[in-house]
Amino acid sequence: MGSYAKRALVTGASSGLGKAMAERLVAQGHSVVGTGRRVDDGAVANGVILVRMDITDEASLHRGVQEALKRMGGIDVLVNNAGLGIQGPAQDIEPGLTMRLLDTNVLGAHRLCRAVLPGMRAQKSGLIINITSVAANFGLPYRAFYSASKAALERYGEALAIEEERFGITVVNVQPGE
Repeated sequence: MGSYAKRALVTGASSGLGKAMAERLVAQGHSVVGTGRRVDDGAVANGVILVRMDITDEASLHRGVQEALKRMGGIDVLVNNAGLGIQGPAQDIEPGLTMRLLDTNVLGAHRLCRAVLPGMRAQKSGLIINITSVAANFGLPYRAFYSASKAALERYGEALAIEEERFGITVVNVQPGE
């Protein structure tokens, strides 16, 4: 692997934007472990090594990060892409579903950061990319809690960027459009 090539962990890589990002990184010469809750552990799809991981489950998350470290020898880039979306009138959304959404979209990203930051700090470099949404900028009708979760992830990323800069780690938020 050349000096340009990075080792990337991409969550939510079994479909959609996460899958596209993981495959693009591989096409550019990077090593990529992509995660999903329902992937065949260890399978390789278009050059992406798939690892089963549920970011809301500490044991699953730590097992997945350890597997990524074993397969790639380190993690230079973390793409926090895994997420959950709910929609409907705010008054109709059950608190339990809201907690699940926040646990996935905000705390899941935080759990992953906690798991990979020690290694990034030790190597004095790293990049964390939080995939948020344009919905973080305003409350979308019928997607109130999704908007709130993405806004929370944005603020988390902004604070983390300041905290980790002195360790050579860059944290950015990316807001794909709806």
